[in-house]
Order: sequence, then C-alpha cells, then structure tokens
Amino acid sequence: MGKKGEAMRAAKAQTYITMTKEQMQAHDRELLARYRETVGRELERRARELDDQMQDHVREEWQKREELFGGTHRDNLMTILQLLLAVPSRILIERFGWPAVTGRNASRCRTARFADLMVEEINSITSDDTKDIRAYCDEVFDLYGVRFEYKEE
Repeated sequence: MGKKGEAMRAAKAQTYITMTKEQMQAHDRELLARYRETVGRELERRARELDDQMQDHVREEWQKREELFGGTHRDNLMTILQLLLAVPSRILIERFGWPAVTGRNASRCRTARFADLMVEEINSITSDDTKDIRAYCDEVFDLYGVRFEYKEE
C-alpha cells in the first residue's frame, strides 16, 4: 500500500460532523441534562447516606442517655448530684461565711435558698429528656465563664 492508501486511512480516522448552531446548542443541552441527572442521582444517594448516619447517631445518643439515667447509672447520678449540691454549700459556708441552715433561720437563710435553687435547676435539667447536659455546660461557660475541668494531681 502506498502513500495514497495511508492518506485514505488517515482521512477515515478523522471524521468531521457539520452541525448548525441550533443543533450544537441542542446537543449541549442534552449533555448538560444527562450530567445534571447523573449528579442529581449522586446527590440523592449521598443525602440518603447522610440521613442514615444522622439517624444512627441520634439512636446511639439516645441509647447513651437512657443508659445514664437507668439502673445503677441512676444511683451513680444521684450520688453525683448530691455531691454537686454539697460541695458548693460547704464552700459557701466555710470559706465565704454564709450561715449554715438551722431550724430557726431556714426560711430566710441564703444557704437554704441557694440549695433550693440548685435542686430546682438540676431537676429542670435532668427531668427533660430533650435537654443535653453538655450543651447546658457549654452555655454556662459561654455566658458566665465557669466550667468544670478535671486535673489529676
């Protein structure tokens, strides 16, 4: 085969299509529509995956909360809440000179009022299953600058 045969093969390898402007625009619209369809299916798939992950996270979070407030965990929680009331009361009485609660001053005592308000606040937090204790602690820190941090000594 000579040069003429090679030129014919090369010409066949390169095919030219003549299209009008309207045909090109229609072709582009079709390609974009296919692409949008493909992307749309992928976005729907990802949205379903994210929804499943969120549902799993919510289930795990509720399970953790139920475990914390049930059985022996509830006993532990009650001990912690008692400590939470006892420690600040002791500090206020011993270090800040607040009066101890006795029978004769119980109705007017700042310490008794403080203890009542502590119990009321704790009960409002723990009685509402929708409240997140961590979010409450973060809010108190943001508003008042107070946060519990454990330090090993």
